[in-house]
Amino acid sequence: LREFCASAGGGAIGECGLDGSDGFPPIEAQLPIFEAQMRVAVSLKKPLFLHVRSAHEAFMAAVQRVADACGSAGCAATPLGVPMVVHCFTGPIDELRDYVAIGCHISLSGYVIKKKPAEAIRTALAEGIIPRDRLMIETDAPFMGNKGCRRRGPNPHTRSESPNPPCSIYMVLEKVAEALGEKPEEVSRFTVENTLRFFGIGGGAPATGA
Repeated sequence: LREFCASAGGGAIGECGLDGSDGFPPIEAQLPIFEAQMRVAVSLKKPLFLHVRSAHEAFMAAVQRVADACGSAGCAATPLGVPMVVHCFTGPIDELRDYVAIGCHISLSGYVIKKKPAEAIRTALAEGIIPRDRLMIETDAPFMGNKGCRRRGPNPHTRSESPNPPCSIYMVLEKVAEALGEKPEEVSRFTVENTLRFFGIGGGAPATGA
């Protein structure tokens, strides 16, 4: 991975992280791989595109271990010294605060549209818990979906649906803008700017996460 990224470039290391959901290997088996991927990102100064599900405490501890081992823990706000984004965030607000505290960008998917499950996330947006310059949006296509994002399959009597397409991003944008109390055009502008800066696209240096 290090040799490939050093020679072929690439915008980020990942998607990588930890998943404690049923059917995944034990967290103990995932940790050595995740920590190795973080070390690659630190050594190449590449952003980290992160997945965390049902593994918050193990994730936070792993980030700190790698920061300590790499000698990059001098700044509490950016422990690894590289930009990090927790993508498709769906967790509780105390976890959100922890990710923000270590400098992570937060990317929201169509989950934010779900009426009851995402109520706390919409409140967090309204309260400014996610810094404006670290907010990103996505669809997490093709599997993560939300009502109305998919076309029905050819048989109207089945539950089969075609995948969530990237073009449904506008639905996420509208709901995020509503929660922020801002116009979608303005939210589109700054979330795109955040994304370009995070990945170092367009000539800019990658974001520091600070």
